[in-house]
Amino acid sequence: MQQACIISNLSLAFPTQDMFNQLNLVLYSGQSSALIGRNGLGKSLLFQILHLQQYSNLAYSGQITWHIQHDYLAQLQRLEAQTIAQGLEVEYLHRAFQRIEENTASFEDYDLVENAWDLPQKWQQILHNAQLPMDLNYPIQQLSEGQKTKLALCRLFLKQDHYLLLDEPSNHLDI
Repeated sequence: MQQACIISNLSLAFPTQDMFNQLNLVLYSGQSSALIGRNGLGKSLLFQILHLQQYSNLAYSGQITWHIQHDYLAQLQRLEAQTIAQGLEVEYLHRAFQRIEENTASFEDYDLVENAWDLPQKWQQILHNAQLPMDLNYPIQQLSEGQKTKLALCRLFLKQDHYLLLDEPSNHLDI
């Protein structure tokens, strides 16, 4: 089994509390893991450090080595998008498919979608499974907060070969 991430001697302390000290663990690709604990123990902080590493504003020590790509869904993530296509991060491909359908496509559009003809069906299927509007031009502002969380999860599920860090992904879902 391939190692996705190696965490060595990871420590995070605040003036009044040690969150974790000398944490060592390995995350494996293709294997689900869960981090369970009471509120305030540092689970979300650990995820932020694992995802942002060198950009984290948290003063941690230790080493984190990722061997595969990863992505993160924060507890209260807000989508910075106008449409479902933008929320899924597929807008440029969606627009190319639209131009092809409208017979206004350029050679660049065909090059862009050359090995991706199955993507519109994948997008429709994942939106259908999440019970979200399947119109990729649908405005996100018309979605409930729970639907926005589902859309953020859909975005992550479309990423292949990524290790997903999900911080309480069932929070803020409508059902």
